[in-house]
Amino acid sequence: GINAEYGGILLPYSYFYTGELQYFYLALCAINSATVSGDPVSLANIYAEVSFRFSSHPYFISRLFSNYAREKAWSIVQQMKESNTSEIGKLFYAQGISYLQTCNFEEARSQLKKAINLYHKSDPRQERLAQMSLAVVHLFQGENEQALKIFLHSYKSACQDEDVQSTIWGLLGMGSSFIGLGEYNKAIVVLKRTVAEQSKFTMTEQILCKTLQALAYFGLGDSERSLQLAHEALIDTKQPVDKKFFVLLAFQSLADCLLNLLEIGQQSSHPHPLSTSVEVLSSLSKEACQALQDLSTSTPLMKVISLRCNARYYSLLKETQHAASLWDAALRAAQQDQWKYEEERIQHQIDLYSDFGDDSQDELFTETVSV
Repeated sequence: GINAEYGGILLPYSYFYTGELQYFYLALCAINSATVSGDPVSLANIYAEVSFRFSSHPYFISRLFSNYAREKAWSIVQQMKESNTSEIGKLFYAQGISYLQTCNFEEARSQLKKAINLYHKSDPRQERLAQMSLAVVHLFQGENEQALKIFLHSYKSACQDEDVQSTIWGLLGMGSSFIGLGEYNKAIVVLKRTVAEQSKFTMTEQILCKTLQALAYFGLGDSERSLQLAHEALIDTKQPVDKKFFVLLAFQSLADCLLNLLEIGQQSSHPHPLSTSVEVLSSLSKEACQALQDLSTSTPLMKVISLRCNARYYSLLKETQHAASLWDAALRAAQQDQWKYEEERIQHQIDLYSDFGDDSQDELFTETVSV
């Protein structure tokens, strides 16, 4: 069997090197071994680690397992006279990510701030992870300036500690924030800094980096370069991707980017027309929207975004009835989740695409933000 200590070592690494089912198996082995050992500290640590790791998987069963493990860890911690600050921090972090995926942004902020406070000085790397997760919450609410400040702070801290993983996340986060602010040249500068670390990229980070560069070049008017990068990113989505929350940013940004390019491709009078046919652009956009839809089936956050992107896709195809149904579903989902930023974004696009198909086509709004 796998003893508790060995199981605890396996959990952080098995996420990257095994599939979802194997990871569940290793988690259950570690929990079982810790239970058999009879050591409450070890068992609480394992439950906290499981909750922490599974919280970032964008699947319903993973979130359910994360919530179960978090509740078990809390019940043990509350009975202990002394508890590990780091393990409690993991519980707050897991809760924050869970709230993010279900669009409860205020609670997500609250829980992540608690994790940051617990990690402060005791565990700088985990503190940075919680900080950048908080920045992602800001991104999904359109608060790019706040997100940028957090990513920049975390990036500087990571450089001082030679924390390569956090350095990569900091650069990608700054790139996304700059794009949201319309600072496309600055986005390209920070994203190019990742080149030295690309050998250490996970597939999700590779997809996100290419997609953010594609959005930045699109914002600067270089549609051909944008298409090249977006197409490469789309091909990469066929590879196994790690299921952390950065995958949410990557797939949403990719769908938005290819829809931008499809819209440009349909505009005969655009100053920088694409050499690629509308049919090819439509096919690429459909693939990106489908990948987003596949991811959204068990993630409330991505369900809203998927509905919006698919509605925009069918609006561009001038399939008005289907598009109208999807716009309505997207708006209702955003309202149900009380996601004000996304609700306003959807309503804005509904207004813009309601007259789609006439000579005003070249005046239509084109999404250029990553989140």
